[in-house]
Amino acid sequence: MLSFQSGDSYYAISGDAVIEVVPSVKLFVLPTAPSQVVGLLNYGGGPLPVIDFSILMESRPSREALHTRIIILQGEVDEKPFMIGLRAEKVTEVFDGNLEDFQDKGITNNKWPFLDGVMAKSNQVIQRIDAEKLFEWYSNVVQKGIESAMENIELWSH
Repeated sequence: MLSFQSGDSYYAISGDAVIEVVPSVKLFVLPTAPSQVVGLLNYGGGPLPVIDFSILMESRPSREALHTRIIILQGEVDEKPFMIGLRAEKVTEVFDGNLEDFQDKGITNNKWPFLDGVMAKSNQVIQRIDAEKLFEWYSNVVQKGIESAMENIELWSH
C-alpha cells in the first residue's frame, strides 16, 4: 500500500495500481477542464491527465512541497487499459497491507465512491482508495470534461 495525505487525513492505495511516483512538476493546463483536473503531464511521450486529491477532498490544491508527488496509476475501464495521475501530499510511505486489513466503515459516499474501508495504523486512521472505483468515477465524471476541453483546444489551434 502507498500512503499519502490530504490535510490531516491519511489515505492509501494498493501498490498494484501504482506504476510510478514522480515529482510534482509543471503541468499543461486545460482551461476548460473540470476543476479536479490540474493539467496534463507529459508521461512516456503522451498526455496523462492529473487530478489533485486535495482539490477533491478539501477544495484546495495540494501544497507545493517536496513531499507532494504525482502517483501514476494504471488499471482498466471497460476492459481497456487506463492511466491517470493523482497529485497528493506527503507521499512518503509504502507499507504492507491487504484489503482484509481495512474495515467497512458502513457509510456510503455517493460523491466519492472510491473511498473505501479504514484501518488503524500507528495512531492514525487510514482510508483506502479503491483504484478500480477511482478509475470508474474518473471515466464517468471527469473524462467527459477533459474530452470537451481537448476539443476546445483543437478548435483554438485551427
